[in-house]
Amino acid sequence: MISWTLLICISLTWNSWQSWQSMLNQGKSEGRMAFLKDLSYRVWNASHGGVYAQITEETKPNPYLRVPHRDITTTTGKELTLINPAFMTREVLTMSAKIYGLKGHITSLNLLNPRNKHDDWEKEALQTFELEPSEVTKFMSIEGQPFMRFMRPMITTKACLKCHDSQGYKVGDVRGGISVSVPMAHHLAAAKKAIWYLALAHLVFWIVGLAGLAFSKKKIIYYFLVSEKARKLEETEKAQLKVSLNKLLQAESRIQELNEGLELKVSERTKELKVANERLKSLDQLKSMFIASMSHELRTPLNSIIGFTGMIVSDMAGPISDLQRDYLQRAHSAGKHLLDLITDVIDISKIEAGKIAVSYKEFLLDEVVNEALDSVENDLHKKELKLETDISTGIVMYTDRKRLLQCLLNLLSNAIKYSVQGTIRVEIKPHNKQVEFLISDTGIGISEQDQKRLFEPFVRFESPLKMHTAGTGLGLYLTRKLAQDVLAGTVSATSQIDHGSTFSLNIPQRIASENNNVDKGSTS
Repeated sequence: MISWTLLICISLTWNSWQSWQSMLNQGKSEGRMAFLKDLSYRVWNASHGGVYAQITEETKPNPYLRVPHRDITTTTGKELTLINPAFMTREVLTMSAKIYGLKGHITSLNLLNPRNKHDDWEKEALQTFELEPSEVTKFMSIEGQPFMRFMRPMITTKACLKCHDSQGYKVGDVRGGISVSVPMAHHLAAAKKAIWYLALAHLVFWIVGLAGLAFSKKKIIYYFLVSEKARKLEETEKAQLKVSLNKLLQAESRIQELNEGLELKVSERTKELKVANERLKSLDQLKSMFIASMSHELRTPLNSIIGFTGMIVSDMAGPISDLQRDYLQRAHSAGKHLLDLITDVIDISKIEAGKIAVSYKEFLLDEVVNEALDSVENDLHKKELKLETDISTGIVMYTDRKRLLQCLLNLLSNAIKYSVQGTIRVEIKPHNKQVEFLISDTGIGISEQDQKRLFEPFVRFESPLKMHTAGTGLGLYLTRKLAQDVLAGTVSATSQIDHGSTFSLNIPQRIASENNNVDKGSTS
């Protein structure tokens, strides 16, 4: 029923629109015919160079026509005046309006005669002609009555230049236009009557259609359901048969392929696995040898450099000059930085190789936290940073003490390093067999884009403090590796530019050591 009603409404709307358009097109046609008639008078007059008419009360000399011999007297004494095309067109349009009600007007944007002044709609049409000379129409009300406004441009011809050459026109220019206003009252009444009949006919047709639908609804629904069910059943059976056939063919083809190449593939894969295993063993041995060599060959001389330079700076080997002290202090700092870098690289290599030695034991968390805070106390004092703590005491941990201390020192050092002033806050709370470490700072902060790469190796972000802070770009990466692979926990960060950062370390209070993929050595 809804579909039938919608169809009737669409049909009524379409036919009503067609009737309305027919009425508008009829008005446009009448306007076009009137224009062509008026234009033909004008062309005829222009082709004769104007015509002479007797001077009367209604037909007086045109004061705007400045041509030789405008007014003449015949041999019989009759006074005549020259009627130019524009004058004749205006007179004809005036007469047509009085007799037939068909209003016409000749006008231009560049007027000679003020009587030809355009109205607002005509001005708009004339401006349109300047861009594209074509006809303009509009259905509108004039003094409460419906009219079809029609206007076409007048193109300058050679004959026009006799009167309008002084205005600067050339052949082909738009001189102006002739406007026609066609009365549409009788056309509008006819269109409304036609639309009324259409509405009545559609109403009757709609009622008859509803009656027919109500009568045949049950039969139509029954036959539709039966045919639809049969169609779906047929389609389902065909689809199932097609799928089964395809699966059978695919299975047969696959079995044949597997039978043909199974032995060859097994042999090839076995050889490849043997080669890969041998290579992995060799690489693992080389990596272990490299780590051991680096640990011994680099740390030993660096420790010697750090120790001897420290002794000299402390005046244990005798007095030195200020310049020598400055150079030695730089060498001492560079040695310690290089040793830290080597230690981080070796730790990361051991973690990734699964060879890092861990030592799980029970200890009091307070001792580790105090040791970490004592280690950074001097750095806090140098930068005049305030330390705030909110630490739950008496927490007993079972995990790798050394690696936990290493993570805390990395996070604390990072917070101090990128804070110019303000506060470093440390919060430690137990929760659901987990311990959460929150280390916050009021430093320079990290942008959202940089936070995505925060825990990647060798990453140092651009900041005003970069030139004044030492770093390898491995601290946070190593912290994450230790937290995940040794302490079975997680590390994350939140930050805002110019408002500081907060790093969160979450680890189990008692680690299930059998779940870690690292070397469970007894010492670290």
